[in-house]
Amino acid sequence: SYILTQPATDSNKARVSFLLSDEWSYTDTLKAKQFLEQGRAFANGNRYLLALYDFYTAQLLFETDKPQAEKMYLRSDSLLSAFKTKEAYYFRARAWHNYGAIHQLDNDSKTMLAVLIDKTIPLSIQSGDKNYLAQNYSDVGMIFMNQWQYDKAASYYDKAISILEQAP
Repeated sequence: SYILTQPATDSNKARVSFLLSDEWSYTDTLKAKQFLEQGRAFANGNRYLLALYDFYTAQLLFETDKPQAEKMYLRSDSLLSAFKTKEAYYFRARAWHNYGAIHQLDNDSKTMLAVLIDKTIPLSIQSGDKNYLAQNYSDVGMIFMNQWQYDKAASYYDKAISILEQAP
C-alpha cells in the first residue's frame, strides 16, 4: 500500500487498491473491503474502473455471497463489453470463468463447461493472454476427465500444451 501514498494517477491508485483488495480477500475481508472502496473513490466515476470495481466486488463476495457474486460478475462483463481492449477482454474472461466456477462448486459442471467454451475461451483469445487461454483449455480438459471422456480431455490438454510451448 506504499504506492498509494506516492505521486501517481488516481487511475493507477484505483488499480492498486483493487489488487490489494483481491489479495486481502483471502485473509482479511474487512481490509479487503476498505481497499475496494478506496479504489472506487480513486476511480472518480471512470466507467472502466467502475466495471473493474464490480469485478473485484464479485471476487470479494465469491466465498461469502455466491448469488451476489454471480450478479456482480455478470454486471462487470456487461459494463466491460463497451471497451474493446485486450485488458477488458481479459477481465471479461475472468468474470465468466469465475461465474462458471460458482456453478461448478454447486456440482453444475454443465454450466461451467458451457461458460468456458462459449464465453471464457473466446474472450481469452481476444485478450491475447496465451497463458490464461491455456489455463482455460486445461480447465475444459479437467471437466472432461472428471466425466471419463478421455479423448475429449486429451484434445483440450493438447491445445493447452501447444499454446504453452509457444509462450515465452
